[in-house]
Order: sequence, then C-alpha cells, then structure tokens
Amino acid sequence: TTARDAEALEAAIGEARRADVDGEEVSVAMTSLAEIRMTELSLHGQDLDALRSALEEAEKQGVEESLVVAAQRRLCEHVVRAAAEGTDIEALRAALEDAEAVDADPEVVAMGHAALARTATTAELVEAMRGEDSNRLQRAIVAAEAAGVDAARVSAGKDRLVRLELILAIQGESAALMRNCLEAAVKAGVEDDLLGAGRHRLVEINLADAALAGSPLELLAAIHAAKDAGVERKQVESAKRKLKVDDLPSYVGVVEEELRAATEGGDVELLEELLGQAQVVEADAEDIAAAKVRVAHLLLEAIDDSEEDIPTLKKAIRAVDAADLGEEEALMERVAAIRTKLAELEVAKKREVAKMQLLAILQSTGGDLAELRKAYAEAEENGVDEKLLEQARLLME
Repeated sequence: TTARDAEALEAAIGEARRADVDGEEVSVAMTSLAEIRMTELSLHGQDLDALRSALEEAEKQGVEESLVVAAQRRLCEHVVRAAAEGTDIEALRAALEDAEAVDADPEVVAMGHAALARTATTAELVEAMRGEDSNRLQRAIVAAEAAGVDAARVSAGKDRLVRLELILAIQGESAALMRNCLEAAVKAGVEDDLLGAGRHRLVEINLADAALAGSPLELLAAIHAAKDAGVERKQVESAKRKLKVDDLPSYVGVVEEELRAATEGGDVELLEELLGQAQVVEADAEDIAAAKVRVAHLLLEAIDDSEEDIPTLKKAIRAVDAADLGEEEALMERVAAIRTKLAELEVAKKREVAKMQLLAILQSTGGDLAELRKAYAEAEENGVDEKLLEQARLLME
C-alpha cells in the first residue's frame, strides 16, 4: 500500500460512484482507502495533523480496530519525538501521558522522559543562573550534568557559579574560602574588576586576621600589604595600634615610612596625623623636622590674601613656629604679613565683642552699674567708637 495505491483507489471510487456501482462495494473501497491513508501517514509521521484526520476517517469508515490502535500508537510516538525536539515541557508531558496510555514503544517513551528531564533541568539551570542563590545553582548544575544537558550551557552555569561564590566570599570573613574562590575565578576567566575586588577583600581579611591572632611579623606584613592595596586607612590604623602594643620598633618603622611618604605629598591632614604619631614614639628626628617644615609650607600655601578665618591663620602660625623654615626672605615676609593680619583680626574681634557686651547692657533695663563700668572699661580699652562710649558715660553719671 503506497500513496500511489491510495490515489488509484480514490480515482476508482470516483469512477464507481459516477457509474452507480453498488453502494456496498463503494463502502468497502472507502474503508480500504481510509486504511491505506492511515497506514501510510502513520509510518512516516511527517504531517501529524493529516495523520489525526486520517485516523478519524479510518474510525468513521470502520477500519479494523487493531489497525487503528496501531496507527494511534504510532501517532503518539511521533508526537513524543516532535515534542522532545522542542522546549515546551507541558506539551512533552502530555505527549508522554498519551503514549504511555496506548502502550507506545518503550524506547520512544524512555527517550521522551530523558528529553523531559533535560528540558526541565535546562529550564531550572537557566532560572538559577539568573538569581543569586549559589546553592540552587549548584544543584541545578549537578542535575543538568546528570540529565545530559548541552555541555556549553552547563559550562556557562559553572562560570556563573564561580562568580556567585566569589561575590559571597567577598562578603564573608574567611581567607581560605576567599583564596579558593579567587583561584577558581582566575581559571574561569572572571572579569578583572571582580577579581580585583576579591583580591582587595583578601588583603582586608588577612589584615583583620593578623591583628586578631597573628604574630608581629605577620601583622607587619599584613599592614604593608594593606597599604599597597589601598585598604581603608581606618582599618590600617586599627592594625597599627595592635602592632604598637606587640612590637613597638616595627610600629615606629611603619610610622616613619608613612611619614616620609606623606611629607612628599600634599595631604596636610594626613601629614599632621602621622606627625603626631611620630612625635609620640620619638621617631627619627630628621623625618619629624622635615614633616614639620612640609606642614608649615602646606598651610601657608592654602592661605590667600582674602583669608580672615582666625583659627586657620593661627594654625598656620603655630606650624611655622614649630618648624625650622630657614631665613628665605620671601617666606619670612609672607609669615610676617600673616602675623600682622592675624593681630589685626584679633584686635577687631576683641573690639566687636566689647562693643556687643556694652550694647547689651545699654539696651537692658535695670542694668547693674558695676557691670556697665566693667563693660565700658573693656570697650574703651579695645577702641570701641566714641559715640557708644559717650552713651555709657551718661548712664554712669
């Protein structure tokens, strides 16, 4: 029975109908035609919709039940094969249920279940890769490998897991875990930014561990590593305090090293902090002297001709007085000008304070005469304007 047979039989049926051949004979031929078409389509399975239509027609024409059942079984097998090629999990589940209901070929059913497992585990792997749960992703990778999911997709999942575990290690406190995750990340080709963050975090963890339970030598090495890595100064200072207790000479060495570096820079606040530390432990005198000179220069450079903040000017003068600036004429003139300006500002400030105190007493009712005289004396001494002094004298008479 071939497609050509079906075409010939269909043509013959047409001729018979036109010739008014006995209806029963035509009916038998129609049944045979339905059987041929059903059988042909069920063997190839290329057009599943056509096969379904052929099955309906075969049942309608009374084709032998065993033949219809066999064709239905083959239809279910074709549907399973087609669904197994796609990604619709529910469609594949439904196809397998239908195939099992008609006792389809066990090999086809097994293949369908394997495809179902691959499809389901692939979907779970993709979803887990989108999230941040490393445990879920680990389970999804194991399941995907067991189900025979595409190796490239599994590899992508493993790379994502390496990144997730590195991120979690960065958030943690374990140096051993951090080192393991970094090693895995390097092998996986993780991007430099994340690797850099991991290495930085490892330095921080090592510093904290050394400060907590390390030997002075380990702590010293951790401090140097932290400084080189740009670890937050607050953390380094905490470790330095521990080193100061455990190994004062090493602490002094660190301070001297930092002081020399800061003396070459322009951060006056940092330099002043380190200078204070160096003076407390009596660090190298030359380093301290050089730092004092640098502080003085930095503070003087920060002051422009419009500066009128007394604390700022006082701070600069104190730094100048503490340093050996030599006798450079231009510098000395600059210092002298600042001293003069500071003196003038302080005089003006005292005058203003005396003025405000006298005004407050003059504006009050029932003021104490002794207080008025005291305020008047201070105002007169600090050069408050004569008009205000005259008002005070009138009240005192």
